[in-house]
Amino acid sequence: MTIYPRILLLTLLTLLAACQRPDLDLAELSLPMAPSAILDKHTHRLDYELTDWVVYRSKDEGLLWFGGQSLSGSMLDNEDKPNAFLASNYVRFYVDKSVQQIAAYEIHTETADKTATLESTLMERLGPPDYFYRDARFSSRVWERQGRFYLFATNNTGRIMGKPTLSSDLQVLPESSAKLLAWFSSAGGFAYYGEYLAERAKPAQRGRTYRYRDFVQQAEAEAQRWGRAHSIYFDRYVPS
Repeated sequence: MTIYPRILLLTLLTLLAACQRPDLDLAELSLPMAPSAILDKHTHRLDYELTDWVVYRSKDEGLLWFGGQSLSGSMLDNEDKPNAFLASNYVRFYVDKSVQQIAAYEIHTETADKTATLESTLMERLGPPDYFYRDARFSSRVWERQGRFYLFATNNTGRIMGKPTLSSDLQVLPESSAKLLAWFSSAGGFAYYGEYLAERAKPAQRGRTYRYRDFVQQAEAEAQRWGRAHSIYFDRYVPS
């Protein structure tokens, strides 16, 4: 290949890469942020309303990017129907009514391939999680990085049209969204993390590094003092 065709090929590859690059990548969002920057430019619908937040949902392909990876997809033939969310991947935005700012977002993946993509992207970007519980059916992980929380859960018990799938939910929010964090970590696979955050906020833990593994070790020591083999926090816990 002479130099000119080679230059032309490199130029075409560069243009192709630029065309595939999204205008918006959820991993790069600066939260909190004005909702108009996203909702005015992409197809969405009102999902539900809570006392403190209005929640919008979208499966717009332009919004379903995280860490340079597309997460758009569905297990059904409904990709051309913007308000048909059954078995589809989508994103939710939580708008704080008091300040009219997006306080958090939540990515839901229903397709196993995009769940795997999201999981590997999180591990690559964030490293080992601070909190990790896992069994044959479910997993729950939390990362706390640079003032931001990432709560990631997987579920492999679902079936769509008789086909098994591996679904996931990722909630991302800054530490300033304390009420949402308390809600997200109040039950299910993140309940222990909520208990840890409550313990971490106590005066006894201030001024020192207090990780989740410290919380578990503290609970284990307490259990042994009472003659028990393990605390409730030990089962299914994956140390980092």
